[in-house]
Amino acid sequence: MSTTNFELNSAHRKADNSRALDWIFSRMFRGLIYNQVWEDPLVDLKALSLNNNHRIVTIASAGCNALAYLSADVKSIDAVDINAAHRALFTLKLTALERLPDREAMFCMFGSGQSPDNVKAYDTLLAPHLPQTARAYWSGRGMTGKRRIEMFRTGFYHHGLLHRFIGLMHRLAKLSGCDPNLLVQAQSLEEQRQLFASEIAPVFNTRFARAFARSHLSLFALGIPPAQYDRLEEGANSDLSALLIDRIKHLACDFPIKENPFAWQVFARRYGSIDSKAIPFYLEPPIYDTIQSRTGRVNLHAIPVTEYLKTQPSNSIHRFVLLDAQDWMSGHDVAALWREIGRTAHPDDARVLFRTAGPSNPFHNLPENLRRQWVARDDLTATFTAADRTALYSGVHLIERLCAKGNENE
Repeated sequence: MSTTNFELNSAHRKADNSRALDWIFSRMFRGLIYNQVWEDPLVDLKALSLNNNHRIVTIASAGCNALAYLSADVKSIDAVDINAAHRALFTLKLTALERLPDREAMFCMFGSGQSPDNVKAYDTLLAPHLPQTARAYWSGRGMTGKRRIEMFRTGFYHHGLLHRFIGLMHRLAKLSGCDPNLLVQAQSLEEQRQLFASEIAPVFNTRFARAFARSHLSLFALGIPPAQYDRLEEGANSDLSALLIDRIKHLACDFPIKENPFAWQVFARRYGSIDSKAIPFYLEPPIYDTIQSRTGRVNLHAIPVTEYLKTQPSNSIHRFVLLDAQDWMSGHDVAALWREIGRTAHPDDARVLFRTAGPSNPFHNLPENLRRQWVARDDLTATFTAADRTALYSGVHLIERLCAKGNENE
């Protein structure tokens, strides 16, 4: 076999493998992947600098961050998502904010997520007011044969693809003689570092965990598609398991545990108590009270973000929140997205916020004509990335319209 033929056959095999992995992930992604959003809303609010004139377009995911934006009294939020389970979850949250009697009932459902009262509240207070598609999802039966709403009886944060993976890591920890739950009892950052060394690091240093981290299929359990896996590898220096361990260490050791709901979900598989700071931002007392009357400003759309933007008037949108969607896209698709962002962005006040799993900023790879009216705030990337309490991303990137008025983050 000639070198040329070998290279061609290797390319074909790689393409075939990529298509197979994409197909597998697309099948897995049809269900509930994320029970919560894994981007820190406190970083979002600082970067976006929102006011009551702003119209936001965001990827919905589980809805936590879109609800956080309501605290800024924004004009409207259009949330897009092609995953029916995520749309159903976000719709349930919006309806619960409108219909549940108080913050305690809201916390019971979305904070603890584990009570027979949640199912009763669904049947009597929520289901009659849900849109047909959301009601069909939660009243429908999953693989267990039970109604999906029963997840809120048995423990919502033990369900979903990512949270089942977290459960697997906890079982592996137990077999290794470790207990990640101890971390949430820490009283200082120093104690957190000690507990990380004794109860968490040994789990990720096992041969099984390292092999698991090197597998495309296993990382699907983290909601990481093939394209994003490639972005992760870019910054891993051929050692993806070491990169993942480093990010887990950042999550465990660099933020006060009593103020980090993301760490509680990873290490304790739950949130803190209702009166703690280790809960989602939208469930905090002043925030919950503020956003209750603003749910009508949120519109949810079952459509990809680029296709949604094509339906919108020029110069009409102030803020774009892409989460990590560009990691999932081809270069052609990223360019198509930015063409629509450029067309629909408000000419005097527009910002785009997104995360990346790898070290590179996809904005810099765009054709010059798509970058011309924007500036990448690379001077803020390290600050925003370090502040994100999820500790998941290599970069939190803000892009501003060149003629935007003011610059509150300088």
